[in-house]
Amino acid sequence: MFERAFTGLAAILAGSFAGLMSATATGKPPALETTGPLTKIEPARIATIKKTNGHVSMVGEWVPYSGFSSRQIPSGCLFDCFGRDWGPGATGTPANNGVCVGDGGRYWFGTTYNLPYSSDDLKVHRNGMIRQFDCGFAWLHPENPFYILVFLGNGDPDQCTALTSAKGFILEYRIIDFPFIFFSNVDLSRLTTPVSLTGVTSYELIMADSFDSGTGEFKLAVGPAQPLLWGTPRNLAREAPGAIMPGSFGDQGPGALDDDSPTDGVFEAGECHSYDFGPGVCADWLGKMVAFGGCPVDFNGDGFVTGDDFDGFVGAFVAGEISADYDGNGFVTGDDFDAFVIDFEVGC
Repeated sequence: MFERAFTGLAAILAGSFAGLMSATATGKPPALETTGPLTKIEPARIATIKKTNGHVSMVGEWVPYSGFSSRQIPSGCLFDCFGRDWGPGATGTPANNGVCVGDGGRYWFGTTYNLPYSSDDLKVHRNGMIRQFDCGFAWLHPENPFYILVFLGNGDPDQCTALTSAKGFILEYRIIDFPFIFFSNVDLSRLTTPVSLTGVTSYELIMADSFDSGTGEFKLAVGPAQPLLWGTPRNLAREAPGAIMPGSFGDQGPGALDDDSPTDGVFEAGECHSYDFGPGVCADWLGKMVAFGGCPVDFNGDGFVTGDDFDGFVGAFVAGEISADYDGNGFVTGDDFDAFVIDFEVGC
């Protein structure tokens, strides 16, 4: 198990990407299993972080977390691999849809597999400032406190390419004494420095037993800990359209980077995996169970709702681009145009 603390991810940039740049997926992770229902938890505090040349640092101070102001999720879907309902009045609970995996369960790799550091891609997503982050994960023996770090950048796990410098955020949780399969819906609107999905092609998910806000040092979780798995709406549309929840949006590729051989904080060529498990799962391939929410009518992702956003959407709609699939049902129709116009008039 990985016990060594290290500063940021400086070791990654010491040549470990060289073997990944032209690599292809070399295999699959362990055999899939299914979980039972997920238990909701919330972080105690949140903060903005960044990674520059492999070094992690805080951006601003910790912000105490007190949850959503109401049961209404205060954002729309920018990218989803989670299975929650983004429609009006949604609570953010993972779908109990009765398709493939019922009772709010998801896929994972069992109690003995540890995957605290991984990267996946966002092939199709909406631009915009991130106001919400959803995640589903397993953590068998969390420390007090424990952390989830999320970085957003320009990697491409389908080409076995990890991101380097990136922006992101960190969530601090406190020790928990109930079942170890969790989901978390986090309101990020109070972050001192907003984080945007504009220009982003991939994300990294790090699960850590400790984090030093002064130095950026952290220790990867020895858990065992791992993200749960599900399919984005575009993946699900091909195999299980009944599992797509209202308003969800996004697509991904089958490739992923999993730091599991060994778990040492470095992505290596043998850790480039395919999540195309073939027949028998809900989607053609699976991805880490995360979702990002924001203002979907901020079409160009500049943080403001203006006529440029309207013009951009109309252009995409006329061209039939998937970014104009505003209702997230997998098709570009007049319903998307009508829904966008209504929300645009309301603003964010």
